[in-house]
Amino acid sequence: MQSDTWALAKPDVRPWLLMLWTTAWQQVPCGSMPGDDELIIARLGIDHDVFARCKRVLLRGWWLADDGRLYHPTITQRVLDMLGRKDAERQRKADYRARMEAERKLAEANAEARMSQGTDMGMSHGTDEGQTRESGGSDATGTGTGTGTGLDSSNPPPRAGEDPVVSHGTDAGRICRLMKSTGLTGVNPAHPTLRVLIDAGATDAEFTAAANAAVKKRAGFAYALTIVTNERQRAATLAGQIHHGPLPTAAMPPGPPESAHARKMRETAEGLAPGVAKRRPGTAPTPVTIDLETPHVPAIASH
Repeated sequence: MQSDTWALAKPDVRPWLLMLWTTAWQQVPCGSMPGDDELIIARLGIDHDVFARCKRVLLRGWWLADDGRLYHPTITQRVLDMLGRKDAERQRKADYRARMEAERKLAEANAEARMSQGTDMGMSHGTDEGQTRESGGSDATGTGTGTGTGLDSSNPPPRAGEDPVVSHGTDAGRICRLMKSTGLTGVNPAHPTLRVLIDAGATDAEFTAAANAAVKKRAGFAYALTIVTNERQRAATLAGQIHHGPLPTAAMPPGPPESAHARKMRETAEGLAPGVAKRRPGTAPTPVTIDLETPHVPAIASH
């Protein structure tokens, strides 16, 4: 209504002027018109004679660009304003989606860390801790009255290239890095069981083997620590049950009882070589002196 062209247009021309502007808004590029009268007439659906009579007012302010199309400075400015608003809205939506994704990952990281410490966040009763509330704004309107997400913002999502849970310069951090390198998830250098195992002298090899076993089971960090704990408990139990040092003679179990056949063979040998076979099984043989100068063959009693 504030356009000079609108003021100059007669009442019967103004409808065609509006038609021209709305048609230009739908062209590609937006806000342009073809630099050909026949195409303009076809686009507007106007009669040739009417166009010829109204052309001076209809095309007032339009200029021909190098691409062969007509542009109007006022309409071009409106198009640029519209594109700027669309870009800002597109960026707002992208930021919103990125924020929601970051909060989702943060919630998963917090829940996994708490579960690895023995807290089951999925079975909480009567609380909404860890549950995402309505956040300010949405993907559709960009407005809202929410005041927060209910997440633990003191543990923000990691920056690119930063490990959010593995500390550096400590035994716990080093072991967590080793276990994580096997593909294990949910490693936490602050886990109390890990601290106890390290103080007990658990080795890197124990943690790595447990991590590999947990990965094969598709289990997490807490499961791997349980493996190390159980193995050490079994070793401690076995160490308490095994005798240390040489076994005493009395502790040796007696030999098997002498069979009837073995007794008969022993008695026969005693008759052939007295003093040699006359001993109980398991005892040292009695030394026998043999006269090498006078051959002697013991007589064998006939039976």
